[in-house]
Amino acid sequence: MGTSFGEWLRNYRISEAMILIAQGMSILEASLDVGYDSQTAFGKVFKRRVGITPVHYAAQFRKLTASSRQSD
Repeated sequence: MGTSFGEWLRNYRISEAMILIAQGMSILEASLDVGYDSQTAFGKVFKRRVGITPVHYAAQFRKLTASSRQSD
């Protein structure tokens, strides 16, 4: 069976938020930008979809970009 619209929308929002966070946007701004009124709700959905919290995702991404800059 296919994905429901609600499920598709949650996945789309989280994917978009991941891009925004990777581009340096704050977690709060990214969550609001993709349509979440509550950062708590955003965090719960993000962790369910990605497996880590938005804070850990942002920290991992910053660490990766910092190490790639050092190797340049």
